Amino acid sequence: MKNFNIKLWTFSVSALFVAGIFNVLDKGFVMIPKQGFEKNVVKFQYPKNQILTKVHINDKGPFNFFIDTGIHPSAISLPLAKKIGLNLGPKAGNVGGFGRQKIPYYRTTIKKLKIGEMEVSNLPTVATEMSHLETTGLKIDGILGYSFLKDRVTSINYKRKEITFSDQLPENYLKDTPLDELVKFPLRLAGGKIPMIPNLTINEKVVEAWLDTGSSRSFGLLNQEALRLGLTEIELADGEGKGIGARGEFEVRKFRASRMSIGTFNQDSVVGFGHNLRMQNVVGNPFLEKYRLTLDYVNKMVYLELNK
Repeated sequence: MKNFNIKLWTFSVSALFVAGIFNVLDKGFVMIPKQGFEKNVVKFQYPKNQILTKVHINDKGPFNFFIDTGIHPSAISLPLAKKIGLNLGPKAGNVGGFGRQKIPYYRTTIKKLKIGEMEVSNLPTVATEMSHLETTGLKIDGILGYSFLKDRVTSINYKRKEITFSDQLPENYLKDTPLDELVKFPLRLAGGKIPMIPNLTINEKVVEAWLDTGSSRSFGLLNQEALRLGLTEIELADGEGKGIGARGEFEVRKFRASRMSIGTFNQDSVVGFGHNLRMQNVVGNPFLEKYRLTLDYVNKMVYLELNK
């Protein structure tokens, strides 16, 4: 592959990039014992709408990692990869995503990664430069993306700042939850890797978008799409005209949607950003944080539950 797809790590005008860690839903979540781990709950921090947690790599650390549903495979900062002695292949291409710089990446494998009490072996990863993302003051050591998420169930409780990883959900998960408190849909992966939202509307118009825990804004749209949807442009304050993505800075515009919905879940007066780059629409953490989010990569389902 020519381009490792990191997309925009920060859909933020102040720009910070993400990779969160999810938590178990309080109601009706019963783990089914299996070989390996049954349940692993990890606390996370949430600076500037970003999900940040600690991991150990090859018994070294802790290191600051994010969980990001919008990247594949996973990534580690190039200086850290060299420091801890990971074996790097030759340059494999340039990072894809928001920004305009050409930033190379190198394939590698993390032999052992520990997050909470869970250990993952032989995690496919790329090593790449991330220092341009640290202009927000947050030290970034890596991102856990599709190569980490694909074999498990990941649940985020934004309210409690917890993520839970499990092998499997109960057979009748959330069966008794009232219909007005739950939205669920099949986990369809764009390009085989990135979750899509099939029932998203903005200003009552259908929009196709990624479900992106790597975004620090409620939505990110192409400028032309934002105007097609009738969004209201908001004047930018000083310093708000730039976003920081996987490939450096890019220009942004600020928009307000009168209503944004996923299924029956509606939010009014939602603020996001627009851009002039050829990238996918996204829905990010400030919208998702109103709910408990569960991504079941095992059985290919997504659940949003009201976070009371």
